[in-house]
Amino acid sequence: MVGGRGSAFADYNNDGYVDLIIYAGNPYVSWLLFTNNKNGTFTKETTQNFRATTALNGASFGDYNNDGFLDIVSASFGQDYNGLYRNKGNANNWLQLKLVGNLSNKSAVGAKVDVYSPGLRTHQQILTNNGAHNQNSLVAQFGLGSNTAIDSVVINWPSGLRQKLTG
Repeated sequence: MVGGRGSAFADYNNDGYVDLIIYAGNPYVSWLLFTNNKNGTFTKETTQNFRATTALNGASFGDYNNDGFLDIVSASFGQDYNGLYRNKGNANNWLQLKLVGNLSNKSAVGAKVDVYSPGLRTHQQILTNNGAHNQNSLVAQFGLGSNTAIDSVVINWPSGLRQKLTG
């Protein structure tokens, strides 16, 4: 295993379970993607090794083209090479939420969100940091697998307010 410079958890394939990306910090194997096996273990995704031509500083997730699938962005030392790796997606469904705080901070940083869908509960916290020179998107993205309905969304705001949305 190559020593890592950073990591991030995100549901890269929208199956409702967070996957793991490790930034290896060398130009020969830049990132390693581990797919969640839905049982507490992960499998290295051999078809999704992302390579770069220079050492990168980290990796972040965000859906830059709003197609519902998280893409990966990287920053390099000295900005001579920044990477954008588009996720081509699959048939799984998803939900995106852009939270705006009122009593809490406007960007909703620190908010904890739970999405309940038939047979599935996904969780995410809105955070700004993700290693050196990187930041994940402030838009919360939840994979729903094959589910087409959401039972409820529960938001625990940093102010202590709890909000439940149904229907």
